[in-house]
Amino acid sequence: MNNKLLGSISFALLIILFFSKYSHAQIIMHDSRGKDVFEFYKGGSLQATLVPTQVSMQLNYNLVLGSPYYFYVEGDTARKTVGASTSLSFVGKVTGGGANKGKPYDVINGLVRPSYRAEIGLQRNLNTFYNIKLIPRGNNFTHAGGMSVYLEYQNVNFYDTLSQIIDNKRPIIYGLHGHINLFHTKSGLFAISLSGDIYKSYNQDALTPFQERTQSTYIDPNVVSVGDVFGNIGAFDRVTAYRLRASLPIFVNEWISLTPYTSMYGYIDDEPKNLTGMALNLFNGSPAELKGSIVQGFGIGVDWLRDNNEWSSANVSLYGSLNLDLLRKSLVGRLYD
Repeated sequence: MNNKLLGSISFALLIILFFSKYSHAQIIMHDSRGKDVFEFYKGGSLQATLVPTQVSMQLNYNLVLGSPYYFYVEGDTARKTVGASTSLSFVGKVTGGGANKGKPYDVINGLVRPSYRAEIGLQRNLNTFYNIKLIPRGNNFTHAGGMSVYLEYQNVNFYDTLSQIIDNKRPIIYGLHGHINLFHTKSGLFAISLSGDIYKSYNQDALTPFQERTQSTYIDPNVVSVGDVFGNIGAFDRVTAYRLRASLPIFVNEWISLTPYTSMYGYIDDEPKNLTGMALNLFNGSPAELKGSIVQGFGIGVDWLRDNNEWSSANVSLYGSLNLDLLRKSLVGRLYD
């Protein structure tokens, strides 16, 4: 692909991003494994996400079906409660980080044995919380949620210690993901957030990373000096995997939220693992604010892994985002409230 063609494709993607009706998928908070803690879709936002535990490039495009719609109090259009939309979500992702999977990232050489992920889904978005407390009695929660299917292509090396042979595998991982958020209408101060995945993968937890032994490798009784992770020790074994997650985002105000969370994950017929912790998020917005919304902001999380009835030491993770809404609005204005 020449530079002219690459430039034309990049320009076309920018035009789509800036001038189309769309919503952007947001994982508001992450655990130490880089998985979702609180997932929220909003119409008309554009942002870049940073998760230090995973080096990746991702493009999200969610085609809004029809027009955004609003809910009112007893038909009074001057008293909006929430603004919503329905969209088809499309995600394309290239990942080169994650040394535990044998895909190190090199700044100069780029992605090494990257994985590619494609995802499509249907979402119900809550774009704006105009005044959530006006929602009539008996409706204690308002919801957002969705479901998607995905495919992921990987390129992984496996080393058999018995035959001492390196075998390259290129597995296709496929699965189903669903999530729902229930926002408390009387206070707007908390939500109940749930998500689940079931997918066909391979048993990654049974593998041990390895590096190639070269002339520069140094080994003595105290230290080992090796290069980048090249693959995993073990055999490729197809399995059905799952993950179930629950969290309770508590919106202290529009600047701060605290979220206890827990997740259970593993492989069918194996003992499940549990990851439990707390996330502190900053600059996230709040559904309790008039004309409020929710964005990712940035934050810090701490959690503990329970495996084989033993708890690990604390795992601390950082995450954040660069919100590009202001840039977009300065170029094309607001598409809708």
